[in-house]
Amino acid sequence: MGFDLTMFASVGLPVGISVLVLALSIWLTHRASMADRASLGGQIEGLRADLRALYGRIDRVGADLGGRIDALNADLGGRIDALNADLSRRIETQGRQIDTQGRRIDALNARVDTMNADLGRRIDAQGRRIDGLSGRIDRLHPVAAESSPSPAYAISAAPDIPESRPIGAASPSPAPAHPPSDGEGA
Repeated sequence: MGFDLTMFASVGLPVGISVLVLALSIWLTHRASMADRASLGGQIEGLRADLRALYGRIDRVGADLGGRIDALNADLGGRIDALNADLSRRIETQGRQIDTQGRRIDALNARVDTMNADLGRRIDAQGRRIDGLSGRIDRLHPVAAESSPSPAYAISAAPDIPESRPIGAASPSPAPAHPPSDGEGA
């Protein structure tokens, strides 16, 4: 078998050209994919650099926020401590004032108790005076009925009731209910 040019021209050349075109297409595709791969690799490296920069910014922001949070915590802790100290002072002051008010109330209660006891004694003394006057009136009533004074004398001879005076003041001795009549002794 030899080389047949007609057969080569009819079958070999079209197949060879197809193989050549296919090989060329594969080589171009491979070259394009290598370029794409290189471009993609560059893009990936760019993204990695962007991520590293982003992580760096996140770290700086985190550190800044951490510092700010620590400063705020210290400030708030100081403020809370100051408020607690102020509140403790106010509670202590209020407690002292309440103790002082308690002593004042105790003193007032003691004065009220003393006044109540004194008032009770004065009321009892006044009751005894009233009882004494009632007894005198009762003793003088039969005498007045026996003597039957004139109507003018009856009006002016009303029993002498002492005027109001402050409690505890010395009481004057009571005046007789009526002037002694003929032969009557005081």
